[in-house]
Amino acid sequence: MSADFTINTKAITITADSKSKVYGDVDPALTYSLSTVLVSGDTISGALSRVVGENVGDYEINQGAVNVSCPNNYNITYVPADFTINAKSITIKADVLNKVYGGVDPALTYSLSTPLVIGDTISGALSRVVGEDVGDYTINQGTLDNSNYDITFISDDLSINPKALTVTADNLYKTSGNADPVFTYSITNGELETGDSITGVLSREAGEEIGEYAITLGTLTAGDNYSITLASGSFTINSVTLNAIIGINGIDGEVIESNIITATVDNDVDSLDLNFIVEENVDWAIYSDAECTNLINGTTISNLAEGENTYYIVVTPENGEQATYSLTITRAEKSNGWIIVLIISIILAIGGVATYFMFRFKIKKAK
Repeated sequence: MSADFTINTKAITITADSKSKVYGDVDPALTYSLSTVLVSGDTISGALSRVVGENVGDYEINQGAVNVSCPNNYNITYVPADFTINAKSITIKADVLNKVYGGVDPALTYSLSTPLVIGDTISGALSRVVGEDVGDYTINQGTLDNSNYDITFISDDLSINPKALTVTADNLYKTSGNADPVFTYSITNGELETGDSITGVLSREAGEEIGEYAITLGTLTAGDNYSITLASGSFTINSVTLNAIIGINGIDGEVIESNIITATVDNDVDSLDLNFIVEENVDWAIYSDAECTNLINGTTISNLAEGENTYYIVVTPENGEQATYSLTITRAEKSNGWIIVLIISIILAIGGVATYFMFRFKIKKAK
């Protein structure tokens, strides 16, 4: 009696190897391992495959076309594995940026450590710490992203720099002995932002001697958001000067405008009586010498010599500034016996203070 001799299929397991690559790279070869050795002469042909896709993620490796040369002789079990696409590492570095206080933010830009895969872009935008005063503000990654990349972000700063203002001081002066005026100025370059203002005052070089002094920035400021440059401007201390109208009404009606007062008298006139009419707080004094040291008491000038007799009248109005007028009386030949009254009117405008000062003198005939 006969019986069957059965040859059963050989069990074999094909196990796919796990594989990976970095996003954007070429796939590596897909490999596998066998659980047992094939019978001599048998072979395996074909290639594994994987699920299609190029974004970061896991893709199953399939048996694909892998098979033995005599498939009826083998019972194949296939064990899949994953093909992993890992994110591409990239460094994004924020660019150093700046703007001037009050200006619009520039576009927040950055640089990449390596190029992106062709066709890719980084979406979103950088952001920065909120603030508009002068200072440094950190630039952050914001919404910048691409899921196929492992982003390392290096921050930097957006600097807000002070806004430049040029302030031009007005040229000012005073007369020696007076108080300084208020130092004024105008903004000649740049402008203040809405709501901002300049505080403080200008100053000047120290000194009270006659001459020119530089005007300095003093305490003038618009705050830390501005950089103020002071342009030009000088302060001059002048000597005591007069803008005076001196009218001498002589016999012939002639009016002489000068701070040198002259008159001619006859030979027989040897003295003058001066009659001063002055406003309140105006002082005067008469001296016989140019140095104004020999004071003549009273209002009578006596002992006129023949020829020129010069006297000096010092007028001090209420603001304390002094002016000196010379009075020259020329004694001529014999007088006809007239009595002549000369009225001298002086209107002073010294340092902006108007002062009225008048005196008259009467010529006496010599006895």
